Amino acid sequence: MYLRLLIVMLACMPLLSADCKKNAADEPAINIQGFKLTDNLGNQMGVNGNADDDWQLINWSQLSAREQSFLNFADTLSLSNTAVATITAPLGFPSPCTFATQFACSASDSVKVKVALVDAQGRVYRTFARKIKGWQFGIFDVRDRFDIPSGKSLRFYYSFSSAAQQNFKAGYGDIKVCDDPYPFTNCF
Repeated sequence: MYLRLLIVMLACMPLLSADCKKNAADEPAINIQGFKLTDNLGNQMGVNGNADDDWQLINWSQLSAREQSFLNFADTLSLSNTAVATITAPLGFPSPCTFATQFACSASDSVKVKVALVDAQGRVYRTFARKIKGWQFGIFDVRDRFDIPSGKSLRFYYSFSSAAQQNFKAGYGDIKVCDDPYPFTNCF
């Protein structure tokens, strides 16, 4: 009798352990709590929640190791002919978005920009890297509702690098995916 009970308990231990790990994995890795609401042209239409730190340029060291890892994806771009430049206006729009969102920024000289679109659990959905000078836009497709359901909160992480200094500026900003974004209150 005791032997059978022991066997059943040992057999159930991996199931209990897996369940505990599942709950820990569901915990948010990123605290997405606020959004700058923007239209299809990038015009700010308001704020939902606390979006104070969104879309700013910060030092690379201000991102956590986990956040930095989102931007460590492989690319084939060289840093040759790039310089530490003045970066302005990183922004993701529209937010909320239905089918696609854009990342826009401007650089006064040639730089390499890397961008990752990530959810609160730390899943990276989309990435891109390119050399830019002047205004540039990158479009991210978010229409696949099996992959990115309506109501999903996402965060853009971005970094700017040059031959003289890797990741000389970085930052992040939040967007919301929503099937019926007008009025904005439908999404929050």
